[in-house]
Amino acid sequence: MTQLRVLVVSLDQFYRAGLAALLEQQSGTAVAGQITGEDGPEGDRLAQALQIYDPDVVVWDVAWEPSAAIENLGLLPEGAPPVLAMASSEAQAV
Repeated sequence: MTQLRVLVVSLDQFYRAGLAALLEQQSGTAVAGQITGEDGPEGDRLAQALQIYDPDVVVWDVAWEPSAAIENLGLLPEGAPPVLAMASSEAQAV
């Protein structure tokens, strides 16, 4: 069976680890990698992570700094995999 390879992105190490653990328990899902950083997953580092981990999808926690996350989403290179943005409230999702 082919597994969906997921890259988990979050500034919070506990959220990131917990989400990765939950995803690993799902049949057909494998966590390809996890990234974070004090400065956020910007520019070259994000592109590098996409090359290294080669995910099918990115699960991105945007709740910690929604404004910065929106800017960082704009830095995704052309041809990047789909992104599932995780917000903590309906207001943030908007």
